[in-house]
Amino acid sequence: MAQQSREPVYLTPAGRKRLEDQVARYTKAVDEWRSGGSAAPGGEDRGDAAERLMEADSLAPTQDLLARTQEVLDRALPMPEGPDDGIVRLGSTVTVRDEGGAVSHYMVVDPAEFDDGEAQVSANSPVGRALLGQGCGGQVAVALPEGRQVLTIEAVEPYRERTP
Repeated sequence: MAQQSREPVYLTPAGRKRLEDQVARYTKAVDEWRSGGSAAPGGEDRGDAAERLMEADSLAPTQDLLARTQEVLDRALPMPEGPDDGIVRLGSTVTVRDEGGAVSHYMVVDPAEFDDGEAQVSANSPVGRALLGQGCGGQVAVALPEGRQVLTIEAVEPYRERTP
């Protein structure tokens, strides 16, 4: 079994909430499966028992996701506010312009927090790795599936916790 990392994971409040919601969904799925399996052995016919075994096999990935997500939350710390020095760090929101002139805004987040539906880039993705440590006005070359892309860093905003 692979040893789990004890390195801290820095999460924004939204990222922590998203992971906590995932734990709740995974826990509910596991609990629902367990509550459906209360029939006494021998009380099920062979078809029901076989169906239950297939359900148990499909439940294993959910249990694994639950354990991994909970382990991340156990290591989670609040994202610290960053200095306003124009350097891209975890939590920074970066404005970049590509070679075609298209402008994009990304928050660089820990891979555990990354959510494809938001304007985020994972710190371990090609774009995230290229941006980290770079400064405003700099250029980075990124190897993407569609080819090499040069991005110009137009602005870097340090992480600041948003107040409601």
